[in-house]
Amino acid sequence: MSMLYLGALSGTSMNSIDAALFDFTPKQPKLLAHHAAPFPDLLQEKLQHLILNPHSLREYALAEHALSESFVQCIQTLLENSEVTPDQVASAGIHGQTLLHQTGSEPPLTLQLLNPGRISALCGISVISDFRRRDLAEGGEGAPLAPLAHCRLFHSVTENRAIVNIGGIANVTWLPTEGPVQGYDSGPGGGLLDEWSQLHLGEDYDRDGRWGRTGTVQEKLLETMLRDPYFAQSPPKSTSREYFNRSWVEGMVMEHPASPEDIQATLTELTARSIEAALLAVSPEIQRVLLCGGGARNAYLRERLAAQLSVPVEPTDEYGLDAEWVECFLFALLAYLHDHQEAVDLTAITGSRKATVLGAAWPA
Repeated sequence: MSMLYLGALSGTSMNSIDAALFDFTPKQPKLLAHHAAPFPDLLQEKLQHLILNPHSLREYALAEHALSESFVQCIQTLLENSEVTPDQVASAGIHGQTLLHQTGSEPPLTLQLLNPGRISALCGISVISDFRRRDLAEGGEGAPLAPLAHCRLFHSVTENRAIVNIGGIANVTWLPTEGPVQGYDSGPGGGLLDEWSQLHLGEDYDRDGRWGRTGTVQEKLLETMLRDPYFAQSPPKSTSREYFNRSWVEGMVMEHPASPEDIQATLTELTARSIEAALLAVSPEIQRVLLCGGGARNAYLRERLAAQLSVPVEPTDEYGLDAEWVECFLFALLAYLHDHQEAVDLTAITGSRKATVLGAAWPA
């Protein structure tokens, strides 16, 4: 049986579709190849519209088709570049685009846009997808799933570590030398920073945090933001872009007007302080913080987070896998676990009742 697994996702930041190929033969899976395809502008606009304005079934179906076609192109390019044929890949774990994630509602809801059957048919690869809903059915939050990858890649027997995945939403993972892995969504990651940059700069994101660095943190605005009930909520907990979005920011700014660059600086500080609070709530005994996800490349955010903590804060690059490809590894890992019918224990992370096999399969 092939031990090559592909992981692909379009994260909550919607900056690109990422795909990576891993060899699970060694004890520590090896990254073989990766490819990132920029989101088509029109598709990004459609997806953002759907998140903020749920609309017609036809509009939903057209967006699903366009997104799935983009995944197909990204995966095919990855395979061509790595000179790997579809029959050499055991499965591809693909997450799709989260449009809705509401676990405080009854019933709890999560929705990821994707047509796995079409991707499987066009790429000639078995696709494993729809990972969150089984966890919800077992009473869990359905998120975050990232701690599974963090534990597999970065656990140390000599050092208490925390892993922070900064996508559109940020999540934290506590990896003690001994004891259970814990993790939850801390709140906004780079999503608010991206939306504010798109609105005021016309740029997809604030590269290296350069624009945010020109502003001044508005403490009263920051205090108001941090009073949002989500930050005080006890874990397990998860959140999404339809909660922390531009409308949320604009509601806060109405009470405390400021210049666009000052708001960007304040949003950067919000991400840093909410991550710090989430880490310290899990344990004060953290010895090292490793960053992954696109936000790990925001130098200003990285500096602000390091200023809040008294331990080293570094990207995961020197600890086994570059920061950009950790989430791709997560979905390759979930495909591997599904193929081997290995139950995933998220009881200490999402609050699910029991370990269970996640995902559903669309055979090639």
